[in-house]
Amino acid sequence: MMSDSAIRFGIFMSDDRTLRMLALLAIAFVFITAAVGVNAGTTGTEFTSVYDKIKDWTTGYLGKTLAITSFLIGLGAGAFKGSPMPAIAGLGIALFSQYGVPVLEGISSAMIP
Repeated sequence: MMSDSAIRFGIFMSDDRTLRMLALLAIAFVFITAAVGVNAGTTGTEFTSVYDKIKDWTTGYLGKTLAITSFLIGLGAGAFKGSPMPAIAGLGIALFSQYGVPVLEGISSAMIP
């Protein structure tokens, strides 16, 4: 037996009503998110110093050192295991640490009209 509150709040709706409600919510979600302007790269200067410090670390000698170290650790683990996968993972980490920052900068500063 269903309780009155369950019926009142529509928890036990028929499948047809449930699908219509989900479709309506999906359409509303699309319209709400489309109406919001995307300005990810246009913020204040509150975090500029932190951003610049982390960017300098990752694109400078610290980032290069971590990239080479991750590749060498992956290469050593791959030689120990007899599998090339750890070396490939180390190479992926090295590539992402060097080229990931400009890619992420481009994504976050993109303006969608």
